[in-house]
Amino acid sequence: MIWRPGLLIKLKTYGINGHMYDWIREFLTDRTIQVRVGVELSGVHTLENGTPQGSVISPILFICMVNDLPISLQDIDTSLFADDSAVYKSSRSVSHLQKVVQRNLDRIQEWCDMWGFRISLSKTVAVLFTNSYDTVNLTINFDLKSLDWQFLILILNHFQSGDFFVLI
Repeated sequence: MIWRPGLLIKLKTYGINGHMYDWIREFLTDRTIQVRVGVELSGVHTLENGTPQGSVISPILFICMVNDLPISLQDIDTSLFADDSAVYKSSRSVSHLQKVVQRNLDRIQEWCDMWGFRISLSKTVAVLFTNSYDTVNLTINFDLKSLDWQFLILILNHFQSGDFFVLI
């Protein structure tokens, strides 16, 4: 869910102001939902955060919100697509890989804390790609919880012996 005051702050920094800013602020203000199951209708609930699902502008507002996340990261690659994202890094050294990835996950956590985001750890997994059959022990934490790992052994020509690649 998007923290609305944070989104409005970011829109100002992007130079969105005047009538457009006012329209977006009003669009986000006092949003309500009601659920129908069969013939039963729930009560009306006011949404305090997030953007309306199904609206054309909501994905654009989400991109505005997360657009600066990669700026705070160092020595790691990122991929942002809609509300899915990935960080990835390759290295010949597992310990270097672990340090770089952990440092950047800590920065992502700081960014999330600052901007009111919560990462769903049940949907987050770390994947180690390697062409080595050796057992590798890695611990990567996010929000003080250890991430689940999946190990994939790849036999590819462009992988040098001993190369490791992690995707989170």
